[in-house]
Parts: sequence; C-alpha cells; structure tokens
Amino acid sequence: MVKTKKNGDDSDDADKEKCGVAKLSHCLCVKLERRKDLQWVSCSDCSQWFHVYCVRLNNQSYTEEDVFSCCGPNASPEAVASLAGEVAAQYRELKHKTTIEALKQGY
Repeated sequence: MVKTKKNGDDSDDADKEKCGVAKLSHCLCVKLERRKDLQWVSCSDCSQWFHVYCVRLNNQSYTEEDVFSCCGPNASPEAVASLAGEVAAQYRELKHKTTIEALKQGY
C-alpha cells in the first residue's frame, strides 16, 4: 500500500521532508515546493518521500493499491529510473525540445 500526501499536509515523517532524489540533484520540484497541489509518494519499505513529478513526470497521485518502493530487491522501475537521473534527463530533453520548437516557430 502506498502512502501519499500533498504539500501542506501534516506528515509523521518530519525527518523525510525532502524529495528522495534531492540529494542527488535530480529533484525537479524545487521551484514548486510551496504549491498545495504537488503530490508526494512514500516508499513502502523505508518511508522516504518523493515528489510524484520527480518519479514519473506527472503530478498524478498514486492509488492505495499501487506499490512504490525505492529500495530493496523489489524497487519500483519508476524509482530506479528517478534515482538514476533518467527522469530528470527526460525532463531536460523535453524542455530543450520545447524551446527548440518555439524558436523554429518564431516565438
């Protein structure tokens, strides 16, 4: 079962307030931290919190039936990719492509 929260929610994990990829400089949400609609997901094994956007490039919450784990033998593919910097790289590539398309169109 997945624990989720939104920014502004009280959490009993006060020591885990930073996104699990922040220490690796892969967090994409530093500028969005204060938004109340920013979704979070917690690792089922170690209770580390992650911004959902940093894990899968969308801000849609996980359902309680979803399993999310960032560690151990059953780590979620999304967590593995996020921790490896692949999600952050996809975001930078997407942002770069959008900028190039805007330049081509004369914006």
